[in-house]
Parts: sequence; structure tokens; C-alpha cells
Amino acid sequence: MRAQAIATEISEDDYLREVRHQHFWKTLEHFVRKASFSFPRNRQCLILDVACGDAEEAVVLNCFFGSGIYCIPTLEAKVYGVEQSEKKVRMARANLDRYCPASFAAPFNLVSNCELVQGDARELSQMGSLPEKVDFILVRHPHIREDRDKRDTNWQRIFSECLQKLDPNGLFMITSFIEMENELILSTLSGLPARVLINELNPHAIPLIHNDPIAGDKWVTLVKRIQR
Repeated sequence: MRAQAIATEISEDDYLREVRHQHFWKTLEHFVRKASFSFPRNRQCLILDVACGDAEEAVVLNCFFGSGIYCIPTLEAKVYGVEQSEKKVRMARANLDRYCPASFAAPFNLVSNCELVQGDARELSQMGSLPEKVDFILVRHPHIREDRDKRDTNWQRIFSECLQKLDPNGLFMITSFIEMENELILSTLSGLPARVLINELNPHAIPLIHNDPIAGDKWVTLVKRIQR
């Protein structure tokens, strides 16, 4: 009865967010474990979410790389979100202040283990508030198709900055909506010190519309930095 009462209090937006979270969790579980990611020992796991938007993924990233249990946040992982838009950074901070996944029994404040940085992802190495190296980097749905003419100067630079931030044992994950974006991502990575470990269709992708070929996280690319 209590579970039913809690469920009736969840808004449609919260329900859809929870569905997206569960699919993203399954995506991480499937691909990160398949890539044999080495979780750091005796220290926090550091995660960088590039172009994080409203930081919707923050709680999932924290739980996955921290406790390893869905909807159990922990201080064992810290998420850094980088976003260029001041408006989106404000939205993200508001979300972190009040966000509570539908399956939580009580609210959890994510501010203590998620730091938001407003800035240009082409200049990650210049952001003093970011750690020198991180264990996992996420670039989710980069607008690489809309930026084709400037791909070499923009996304190649962003991916290069990400690789510089990546710990030698770290993992860089890029997702895309459609195959053409995935091909552009691979092309952009080809001139960088990057070794593609996995590049596959995601069995846990969510179609944006029923039977739509465009899907959230449809293609997943996992990369290691080549040490030179």
C-alpha cells in the first residue's frame, strides 16, 4: 500500500525521468562492464560529464561509479559537470538542490558530490576547478552533425581535451542518436591518441518516438587514451 501511495505522488515528468535513468543505468552496466573498467581503489571515483546540460545523469553516474547500486548515492564517487550555457548551469544547480529519484524513500542532496563548472569544453585543461585526471568521461549526444563544418576545430578539440583529462586506466564514453553521428564521432577520433574499445548499437536505447530510428544513446563508443 505504501509503495502504491508513493507511486501515485510521482508526476509524469518524474516518471519519465526515472525511465530514462533506468535505461541509462542499464547502458552503463552493459558497456562499462563489457569494457572491463578498472574502478579506483581507496579513493573517490572521479567522473567528468561534458556538456552536462541540466545534470540529469548526475545521480545515475554517482550511484553507478560509487555504490554500484541503483538509487543508492554515495560520497565514493564525485561527478564534475561542465556546461557552457549559464542558463543550463542554473537549471542543473536547481535540479541537484531538489532532485529526488522516484524510487528514493527520502530526498538526497547531490550538491556534496557533484560540482558544476560553467565553461567551454574546448578549454577543459584550463579549468582550475577540475581535477588533473578523471576516471570516466561522458559526452552524451554531442551535436556533431549540426557542427559538421567546424568539426575539426570544435569536436576534435573537445575530444582531445577529454583524452588529456583521462587517467591512464580511465574510460571515455560517447553516445549518439543515429548511425551518421556515430560515423562522424569515429572520424573525429581517428586523428587523436584514442583506441576504440567498443563501438556498438545499444540494446538499452530508448526510441524518441515509437518505432523511430532515432534513439537516445543508440550508438555507444568507448575509448581508451593511447599513451605516448
